[in-house]
Amino acid sequence: MSGGRQWKQQSIAKLTENILEKMGGVTSEIICQEELEKIRNIIGKETENLEQIAKKIQNKIAEQDGATLKIAVTGESGSGKSTFINAIRGVAQDDEGAAATGVVETTMEPTEYPHPQDKNVTFWDLPGLGTPEFQAESYREKVRMDDYDFFIIIASERFKESHIQLGKDIGDMNKKFYFIRSKVDQDLTNAKRCNPKTYNEEKVLQTLREDCVNKLEEGGLGQPHVFLLCSFDLSLYDFHGMIGTMQNEMPDHKRRKFLLSLPVTSLQIIEGKNQTLGSDIWLRALGTSFATAMALPGLSFGYNAVIMEETLKLYVKTFSLDEASLKYLATESLKDFKEIKSVMKSAITSQEINASLILTLLKESVDRTVSITEKILSFFPILGSLPAAGIAYVTTYKVLTECLQDVVKDAKKVRDLILQ
Repeated sequence: MSGGRQWKQQSIAKLTENILEKMGGVTSEIICQEELEKIRNIIGKETENLEQIAKKIQNKIAEQDGATLKIAVTGESGSGKSTFINAIRGVAQDDEGAAATGVVETTMEPTEYPHPQDKNVTFWDLPGLGTPEFQAESYREKVRMDDYDFFIIIASERFKESHIQLGKDIGDMNKKFYFIRSKVDQDLTNAKRCNPKTYNEEKVLQTLREDCVNKLEEGGLGQPHVFLLCSFDLSLYDFHGMIGTMQNEMPDHKRRKFLLSLPVTSLQIIEGKNQTLGSDIWLRALGTSFATAMALPGLSFGYNAVIMEETLKLYVKTFSLDEASLKYLATESLKDFKEIKSVMKSAITSQEINASLILTLLKESVDRTVSITEKILSFFPILGSLPAAGIAYVTTYKVLTECLQDVVKDAKKVRDLILQ
């Protein structure tokens, strides 16, 4: 029986226990204890062979990347629903695929707007409340409210009975909903114009919040989530508080999708994206390791290259460093596109991501990887026959980690330039 076949028949679960017992601190620079536990969990039954485990890893990655998130945005006509949908997707009002905006109701049926960076994240512009065609009592059926993960209810003035009734209906469905008081910048401008000597921005904002909450509570909605926003500048007011509240109330797979889709409006969001993407590097590295261990002729590098290419492109898009996002950013910030490009130094943001680039990144990492891998393999004689599998894991882990950190640095540099 060949050495490869013997390897496939080994008890993978027992081998993993051996890893957990013997690795100690030798691989702490690559694999932390929490990740070892995750590897143990995904490997599972002793009877599973390499092919079964490799398939399980592929399915896990596909499940994670393929998760869907459907967010409904509703409110009265002219409240700024469409403007908010464009802003949170990083789309200009006159871009192709932008939600139509106007002072009269432009949405006559639920309209889907996919996120430009992830088509599995969709925002649904629902017809405005209170119009003759869409009264509160028939709204649920007409807009198919059962279809969405959660709801954002927008008002540009006081919240009304129609908003309150909609909140109750959503609550009866055991779904989450959040109130946005939009166009707050206009309220502040008016307040300052009326009271130039005594104007205090924080006091005006607090008065607006309290007024909204009181109105909703009087209508029977206990402890409603209310956030003050300006869709033309999401970095202002309550946007980040809203994001934090929504994340805390989402299941894990939805939370990941939501966070990665957010516009890069703050260092807080950059760091959140960094932590989220960094937390699953072990899984993608494990996929390359098992593909290599199976040693399928001509396929292992191809499969590994696909994982690497998809992951690196995900990093660039997640931080809005792809060309389309940068052009939008240049337009919105009135900065020069070439100037923005010039501050980015990462290999994967400054050139096309393809098999040639991936091979270069892997070659540069192999020399540093081999010495670490030899330490790992010294604990497991069974791995000695397939050192390439260990090298694949460590190399992939290091390349993805380093590329992610480089992209994070570029995202911070771009943000600093925009704020100048």
